[in-house]
Amino acid sequence: MATFNIVLDKRTKLKEDKYNLAIRMVNRKDVMYINLKKMTESQYGKAFNKKVKDKECREFLETCNGYISKCERIFNDLKTFNKDTFRKRFWEGDKDKPESLLLTDLFDYYMENKENIKPTTIDSLRYTRNRFEKFKPGLSVGDVTVNFLNKFNKNEISKERSPATIDHHMRNLRTIINYFTHVVKIIPKEYQYPFGPGIYSVRLFPIHTGAERA
Repeated sequence: MATFNIVLDKRTKLKEDKYNLAIRMVNRKDVMYINLKKMTESQYGKAFNKKVKDKECREFLETCNGYISKCERIFNDLKTFNKDTFRKRFWEGDKDKPESLLLTDLFDYYMENKENIKPTTIDSLRYTRNRFEKFKPGLSVGDVTVNFLNKFNKNEISKERSPATIDHHMRNLRTIINYFTHVVKIIPKEYQYPFGPGIYSVRLFPIHTGAERA
C-alpha cells in the first residue's frame, strides 16, 4: 500500500526563496511528487503549525487532507499503478466525491446526493449543520472528538435546549460521519470515531426526523 504525505519539496529552490509544496507518494521503492503550489519555508511552517488556529490555515489543512484522501482513493481504484494515469486522474477532478472534510461541505453533499432523501430530513440536517457551524465556525471532521461533543452538549444545555433536541443533532452528525466513513469513503482511517458505548453515547428514543433512516 502506498503512503501519501504533504511535504515542502526542497530538492529545488525556486524564485523568491520558494519551494514546491507537493504530495509525496511512496510505493515501495517508487517515489512520486505532485506539485500543489509554491511557498516559502516560513509560509509552510505557519500553515502546518498545529498551534495555529486561524480559519484560513484550518481550511488550507483540510484541503490538503482532502488531497491525501483523493490520492488514496485513486490508488485503490487503479488495478495497475501508472504514474501518468495517476497524475491525470488527480488533476481531472473528482466530482462524485467532496474534496473537503469541512462539516458544512459534508452535510451539503449528503443533502444534495443522497438518494430518496425526504424534504423533512433535509430540513433536519440543515438545522443541525447550522447549529454546529454556529458553535464552531469552520468545523471539520477532525475536530469532532469526544471532548468536542461533550462541550457542544454542555453548551446546548446552557442555552436550555432539551435533551431530545441535543440527541437529534448528535444523531444527524453521526449519520453524516458514518456515511463518509462507510459509503463515500473520504474520512481518513486514522480518525477516531467518537460515538459508541464508553465513548459518547447518544440516548435512545430519537426524534423521528428521518435522518437516521435516510
